[in-house]
Amino acid sequence: MNHEEKILAVLESMQGQMESMQNQMESMQNQMESMQNQMESMQNQMESMDERLSNLEQDVSTIKEDVEIIKEDAQVTRAATNTLLDWAEQAEVQIKIPLYRKAE
Repeated sequence: MNHEEKILAVLESMQGQMESMQNQMESMQNQMESMQNQMESMQNQMESMDERLSNLEQDVSTIKEDVEIIKEDAQVTRAATNTLLDWAEQAEVQIKIPLYRKAE
């Protein structure tokens, strides 16, 4: 085997290695594109979740306000009921007719 044949064999070997490296790089590029698509999909999902979470936070805020109003109304109702019960106790003494039964 002369020098030219040896050089040609080495070049062919190098060309095969370069083709193999190019195939590996293309495969890696495809994997990276796939990963990028997955990342974009995850980003879209995260944005959707953020939007839903924001909506939930607004709903919870509204519910808290409503609960505070209900608490205030319950206190007013409780006070009015206690006033009526006191009146009923005093009235039944005056008219001598039981108006309600007390809890035992």
